[in-house]
Amino acid sequence: MLKQIKVAVDGKDTLLLGGFKLASQLDEKDGNLKGQVDYSMDTLKVKNSDFGAGKLSVKIDKLDAKSLKEFVDRYNQQAMTMLQQAQTMDPTAYQQQRTDILLQNLPLLWKGNPSISIAPLSWKNSKGESTFTLNLDLDLTDPAQAGSPATSMEKLITRTVKRFDLNLSIPVAMATETAAQLTLSQGYSAEESQKLAQQQVQGLATMGQIFKLTTLKEGVIGSRFHYADNQVDLNGNKMSLQEFIGMFGQFGAPVEDGAPAQDAVPAPAQ
Repeated sequence: MLKQIKVAVDGKDTLLLGGFKLASQLDEKDGNLKGQVDYSMDTLKVKNSDFGAGKLSVKIDKLDAKSLKEFVDRYNQQAMTMLQQAQTMDPTAYQQQRTDILLQNLPLLWKGNPSISIAPLSWKNSKGESTFTLNLDLDLTDPAQAGSPATSMEKLITRTVKRFDLNLSIPVAMATETAAQLTLSQGYSAEESQKLAQQQVQGLATMGQIFKLTTLKEGVIGSRFHYADNQVDLNGNKMSLQEFIGMFGQFGAPVEDGAPAQDAVPAPAQ
């Protein structure tokens, strides 16, 4: 346990982390890795604004140990080679190639059909607690036996994902308090911070409902997602995977004339 970390700038406390804990456990059986990592933090303050406390628990199972070592070795070797050329590369192209290297080597982790869960990721303050949980079961073809590569997002998901569950719960009051503390740390007054926070959270909640990604019930922004057997259940709305992927085409559509625009956030009063 790490009791406290303080960061000061020009003699003023800028960041305070308190009660940071990390616990991990990793076991190997029959060539497969199973493990859990738990993080927690009791206090997070930025410029004396209290952002609350959080915790995270991540679990993995059926991760092939030999494939993991091969993935790490290959990725490190290729990344090191690219790093030697970094000074002559455009930064955007460099980051894209790093991403490409990662994606090219990810199939090495497919052996064993691993599962991953985040249960939970939570954050709380004086107004409530938000939680996020995720469970992902992979059913992946060994890359050595794979046929033609997936040519679309739909094919990639149907070939690799057996089951996927996600749950999100964010109390509006808790989110508003977090947003208010953030704007307060940026120099706004308490009154300005509260007003801006309410506008921001209400805007995000409305947007989530418009795109049918979230719900708003009894002061809680929520989302429930379930995928299995090429079928999606999003907040009780059932559809095929193809229909769900098609929803994201709406996000790039232009705003219709007359649609209300988000107010710009004013600068803090001097």
